[in-house]
Amino acid sequence: MVTLEGVKRHYRVGGQEVHALAGVDIAVPQGQFAAIVGPSGSGKSTLLNILGCLDRPDGGRYCLDDTDVSTFDDERASDFRNRRIGFVFQSFHLLPRLSVLENVLLPRRFAQTTQDDAELEERAHALLSRMGLAERLDHRPGQLSGGQMQRVAIARALLMKPALLLADEPTGNLDSKSAADVLELIDEVHGQGQTIIMVTHDSDVAMHAERQIRLRDGRVEHDSAA
Repeated sequence: MVTLEGVKRHYRVGGQEVHALAGVDIAVPQGQFAAIVGPSGSGKSTLLNILGCLDRPDGGRYCLDDTDVSTFDDERASDFRNRRIGFVFQSFHLLPRLSVLENVLLPRRFAQTTQDDAELEERAHALLSRMGLAERLDHRPGQLSGGQMQRVAIARALLMKPALLLADEPTGNLDSKSAADVLELIDEVHGQGQTIIMVTHDSDVAMHAERQIRLRDGRVEHDSAA
């Protein structure tokens, strides 16, 4: 479902060329939960940006659901991202003035969809109930714990039924108990068939994934599926 073939990404920093990705080949089948790990500077963030259609490779191909998105212009990439990819961030990125329900419904403002508002609101209610937040719909993010805010973020990421869920250090800002709860929830989402790629520096968190892919110096150093 996710295919990276010879993906390269270079930057110029201080007059020098930095090879953030130096030819990455990865294939993630539908329904798999894969963790991308590696030290700082290994290329994890660059890879995540390409997977999320936030950046384009300088070389190679990135295909999602048999669609080559590596050559999309910004408008096509934005539309594809809003319809097919869900994001969960370390810092939640909830809007403080909106309620829990309004935050979950945010993706409908940007995605071109045939689903009507009533259908999406019904799905948002169902997702928040599944996250254990049915009694918190009218609360603001500032009234929630870190673990609750991350659960809201996961519900938001799943609203449009994405083909791919990307999680960027999803437990990085949580205490150990909240982190365990969020990982259990991610495991549950995966168990229902969701394809997930998670970036983390924490080897214990990575062990929740069925596959670990280690990057170093912009290359795949180890892949547990190999």
